[in-house]
Amino acid sequence: MAKIRVLVVEDSPVMRRAIMVTLAKDPALEIAGTWGRLPAFDLILLRNVLIYFGPVTKRRVLKKTREHLQPDSYLLLGAAETTLHVAVAYEVRHLERSSFYQIAAAKGTATRGK
Repeated sequence: MAKIRVLVVEDSPVMRRAIMVTLAKDPALEIAGTWGRLPAFDLILLRNVLIYFGPVTKRRVLKKTREHLQPDSYLLLGAAETTLHVAVAYEVRHLERSSFYQIAAAKGTATRGK
């Protein structure tokens, strides 16, 4: 049977360590990494996650997500979610009836998808 790969996303070093120690005891699980060890991505799907958190936690999640996005990459949120009034690092883009987010361009530069 293949191992279940687990990504531990926890801001508190104490909690992250406790979770990893607990998960390491189960031979069916493999800890794939943590936020700090992740590479940069071209696309992050974070659909229907932020709706469960308050503004402070949303800001932390979006800041961490921003750190792991390539320049000119994409963030997809759920239909009821937005970065408006939470994170200024993102700009909304529209494609037909869908919306997605990209890292905000520095003033005077253009980004793909406008």
